[in-house]
Amino acid sequence: SPTRQIEQAEKWLHAHPHQFAWLTLGQEHNAPAIFWQYLVTALQQVQPDIGSDAQQHLQNQIVADPSAAIISLLNDLDHFSVHNRATDPITLVLDDFHLLKNPVLLAQINLLLDHLPPCLRIVLTTREEPDLSLPRRRASGQLLHIGVEALRFSADESAAFFQHTMALPASREIASRFCSKTEGWIA
Repeated sequence: SPTRQIEQAEKWLHAHPHQFAWLTLGQEHNAPAIFWQYLVTALQQVQPDIGSDAQQHLQNQIVADPSAAIISLLNDLDHFSVHNRATDPITLVLDDFHLLKNPVLLAQINLLLDHLPPCLRIVLTTREEPDLSLPRRRASGQLLHIGVEALRFSADESAAFFQHTMALPASREIASRFCSKTEGWIA
């Protein structure tokens, strides 16, 4: 159930604290150079030494292709993996990934995922499946997919949420109506 999964995730986070970088995406991130600048900056918020050469490549206005920056970033991440022996990777959340449509950018992100070092875990929040070679990633164990149905609350979970989390004395009938109206989303 979603409630139990959330509780397990919270317990895991408290038992295994790790570093998070968060990037909320918008239409403007479809430009590859902009996307990579923001991604590097997000990673630098948790590990300032990662991506400094990549950032220099990206800031060079002459360079239209961020490939050198991506390779530099991957090298920094590999170096970080080896020298820091990170057992818990940095978790990079790319929120609203469905807004990225640029095929060149998606190919570059596929390159990153193809060479993803052990020190980095990427979490995508998206409203649709991205064009990122997901069947291959699923087959190789690189992908954990949590779909819509696993995230929606049932009527019972909605009632428990109102009573225990929100401390609201909502009847089962009211909780069920809210659940139906929001299609199970805790909105």
